[in-house]
Amino acid sequence: MRGQIFHTIGKQWFHNDVAELYDKIARNNYRFVYLSARSILQSRISKSLINTVKQDDYSLPNGPLLLNPSGLLTSLTIELTQNSDEFKICCLKSLRKIFKNNPFYAGFGNKQTDFKTYKDVGIDDNFIFIVNQTGFINNDLKLSYKKLINYINFIFPKL
Repeated sequence: MRGQIFHTIGKQWFHNDVAELYDKIARNNYRFVYLSARSILQSRISKSLINTVKQDDYSLPNGPLLLNPSGLLTSLTIELTQNSDEFKICCLKSLRKIFKNNPFYAGFGNKQTDFKTYKDVGIDDNFIFIVNQTGFINNDLKLSYKKLINYINFIFPKL
């Protein structure tokens, strides 16, 4: 939410090293799908947010952005009532049906409902990364994006 609000007033807010991590994952031939329970009416601002994340020489990889087809008020209600996992699970399961094998390798999110979403579509618990507001991943492990970068070829081996 903070990143979205800051973006509308011309400021950026995102975690340190996220662009480098995602860029290096993409360089190992992984593809990104961005998923949000935000309304499709927010598609322009959401895509702009993704496209403007720049840290040093890194930016977020290209990828489709999947959004809620509901109106703004409905999608906001879904986000605020913590029911976003229902939409996200349905969306990812529909996408998964297109492929012979499960195309999902890892998932990054910022809520426990994201963990449930990724688990429900068959992502191994060890490859679900939930980031808290201070930028730590899987709070009990105290990982940071920078620490994940150090293990990039182990966690995301080249395809």
